[in-house]
Order: sequence, then structure tokens, then C-alpha cells
Amino acid sequence: NGWKACASGRAPGVVPEEGAGRDGEHDLSALGPNTRLIRGGHRPELWTADPLGRSVVNPPVYHASTVTFPNVAALRAAASDWPFSGMWYGRHGQPTSWALEEAYAVVESAHAACATASGVAAVNAALLAFVTAGDHVLMTDAVYDPTRSFCDRFLARFGVETTYYSPTITADELKKLIRPGSTKVLFVESPASLSFEMMDLPSLANVAHEAGAVVIIDNTYGPGLCQPIKELG
Repeated sequence: NGWKACASGRAPGVVPEEGAGRDGEHDLSALGPNTRLIRGGHRPELWTADPLGRSVVNPPVYHASTVTFPNVAALRAAASDWPFSGMWYGRHGQPTSWALEEAYAVVESAHAACATASGVAAVNAALLAFVTAGDHVLMTDAVYDPTRSFCDRFLARFGVETTYYSPTITADELKKLIRPGSTKVLFVESPASLSFEMMDLPSLANVAHEAGAVVIIDNTYGPGLCQPIKELG
């Protein structure tokens, strides 16, 4: 039925071909950019059990956070299914949020996306994914203030050191701030929060990648349609 089809489309951890959906079958790569934006996150064929294929234009809004299972065996299978490939609990996603994530992935020309409750949550989760005690983070000095607070008041408590650099820094200047072996993240924000400086993203990203660091960008002021960050490194 429509619910099972939509649920089966969730496949975290399985990287589809570029432009494909979470189940690898919603391949939009052959379409033009405007068509991809319209089609991303929209799968009417999954939202219906009608024998004639009649469906709705936009994804249904599921308000449920809890999930039912036909038996105990199905519950146990879902509980051990990591990364989650289907329904388990609301915080792991449901058909509405999966449609949103697919649409965002199309906008950003990414393999996948993960929706969070706020931008601060997205930034914090991204930083926590790549640092541990003893690591070093290079952070633009023009960063969104809650991100600075997270670094200074939270990461610092667990032995992660943050160095702030000028948003107008050059690649050569950035190289001098790299700590081989310990700099794990270069965090950029361009245009910068509130002050709107523009950074040389390709050059700075190259420096970070050469040092083995990942690059995280807060792209609030330069959304994917205007600033394709994947192409910029």
C-alpha cells in the first residue's frame, strides 16, 4: 500500500546515485534544474493505494510520532535496524519529513539531506559528528552567535579548541592556522552572518582538504540555488 511504499523509500546510510531519491529509484539527474526542483520530494505514486493511481499533488502531512507493528518480531527487527531503513519512531523520520529532506537534497545537489528542528541544531550536530576531545576547529569570526557560544561554552568543556579567523582570510593565511593532525573542521559562513563578508570558498576548502579536515558551511545567506556549495568544494 501507499504507506509501505513510502516507508520503504527511507534508506539512510545507502548513498544513491547523484540526483536519486533515498530508495535509489527516484533518479532526477536527467532532468533540467527547474524540473528537478519541482519533482524533488514529490512522489504521488507512493501516496496512494488507489487501483487507478489517483493521488495528491503534495505529500500528506503525518502528525504521528509513534509507529505500530504487526507483531513483536517486526518491532524487534525495526529496533535493530541501524541505520534506520523504515519506520521506527518519529524522531527518526516519517514520510512527510523524508519528502522534505529529498527536496532539500535536490536544491543543494546533494546525495541526501537531514532535516533538524532548527539551524542551530543542524550546525551543532554537524560539528559533533567530526570532533572529539583534543581536536581543533577553525571557525570564521563572523559566525552566527549561537554557533560561537556552542564552541566556547560546550565544545571547550570537552577538550575541543576553537580558533577564530577573519572572514576575509586568504588561503595562505589559513594554512598558517592549520594544526596538522588535530585540525579536523574548517567552518565557513559566506555571506557572513549579519556582516555579509564573502569568502573565497574554493581556495579555503582546498587548504582544509589538503590538511585532512572537513569543511562545514552555514549556508543560510547563500542557499543552494544561488551558491552551489558542492561545486565550490
